Amino acid sequence: MDSFQDVEEIGDMPRQELCSYCFGARLRMMQSSPYSAYDNLYADMLEFVNQNCNFNSPTSVLPNPVNINYTREERCDAERTYTVQNGDSCDSIAEHHSVSSATLYYLNPELDNCTAPRVGIEICLPNQCERTYRVQSEEDDCVAVAIRRGATWNNIVDWNAGLDLRCSSLWSTSPFWGRVICVSPPGGEYVPPPPSDTSPGNGDIGGPGGSCHGP
Repeated sequence: MDSFQDVEEIGDMPRQELCSYCFGARLRMMQSSPYSAYDNLYADMLEFVNQNCNFNSPTSVLPNPVNINYTREERCDAERTYTVQNGDSCDSIAEHHSVSSATLYYLNPELDNCTAPRVGIEICLPNQCERTYRVQSEEDDCVAVAIRRGATWNNIVDWNAGLDLRCSSLWSTSPFWGRVICVSPPGGEYVPPPPSDTSPGNGDIGGPGGSCHGP
């Protein structure tokens, strides 16, 4: 696939590359795993391949097996509480503690004004994330943010309670929860097991077991 022609849109791909074993196998492999980056954009690509190459591969996006529980807690651990200070906002608290202001707002109903929360109230902090991002404008949508951060828009929704399922509330004004979101998993990244010593395919390009890297 390294030797494929560079194109802006999938519709501009030469038919022999669009319908090649390697290109289709890559998409089908991604679709078959709930842990891959396969999302609605890739689903549209695979549907386009099906229609133009007479394939009948499934295209549905599998549900994310990682279920982050954002149920509001009746009790909060002492080390995860914070007392609002003068001059605080949901965003300043979120950035200082490396959490999502969307999740912070969702977990704490007493945060009725994220621009100037009431001084002295005790709030519960959500799980920390390694990377946060401050939404810049209304044009800053979930897909664009996700692509820049190597994630999917479904990840952005999963990692930030308070965002609706279509991620249309990323630039929310009613209610206003702030602008800071997690762009990595709350609680830390999943660390996969070390790779096995299993030998790869026979190296033939373009067929099952091949490298698909081209000359």
